Amino acid sequence: MLEPLKLYNTGFHFSEPGYYEDGNFGIRLENVLIVKEADTKFNFGDKGYLSFEHITWVSTRASIKFLQ
Repeated sequence: MLEPLKLYNTGFHFSEPGYYEDGNFGIRLENVLIVKEADTKFNFGDKGYLSFEHITWVSTRASIKFLQ
């Protein structure tokens, strides 16, 4: 069983979404996010909420390889 992911205010998180077609091709984008306190109207249980702010919006990879 996996441990829950712990997020901390001002911590960094890496989001690596990808799309792959088996035996055909794949692409993965790497985005850096910073975790920050969320400004919300409600605060149930006085716990506070966290949100993400994008630091990068584009792939850090300069080229994509397609295998024939």
